[in-house]
Amino acid sequence: MAFTLPVCLLYKAMTLVRLSDGSHPFQSYLDEDRTLTDEDTVRIAEQIVLLIATAVTKLKRLFFIDSIMDSVKFVVFLYLLTYVGVQDNGLTLLMTGVICAFSLPLLYRLQQKRIDKIAKAIKKLVEKGTELVDLVISLAKPPPAPAPARSPAPTAKHKQKTK
Repeated sequence: MAFTLPVCLLYKAMTLVRLSDGSHPFQSYLDEDRTLTDEDTVRIAEQIVLLIATAVTKLKRLFFIDSIMDSVKFVVFLYLLTYVGVQDNGLTLLMTGVICAFSLPLLYRLQQKRIDKIAKAIKKLVEKGTELVDLVISLAKPPPAPAPARSPAPTAKHKQKTK
């Protein structure tokens, strides 16, 4: 509106001075038919319901501790968000998110080779870290108790010696 209102006022002023024919500056946009069909509406509603159901299921898992590690990570994430909230308000975060949503694809397209190279290096680092953690966990576990060895049944000679 910060752009369209001054443009409309400019066109009205130009019409009064007779520099313009009086047509609406955005008439081509107003003439476009942007109505939703019933099928489109149903499809969009189904997608929204699916997204909401998935989010509710995930939040239920996190709040009712289906997985302890996931719930702990969620709590730590919420705690760290309090520090973000101290620095920024929601509108600032929303604007930053919109800017990133439209800028990051362009940045990726321009720097795809470098970003892929860095992502591959990070992936290898994460895999090595995961292997190291798995190794530490396997070493920290006590070894399984050995099965009791069966001694052979004493023969007749051995029985006589023990008497």
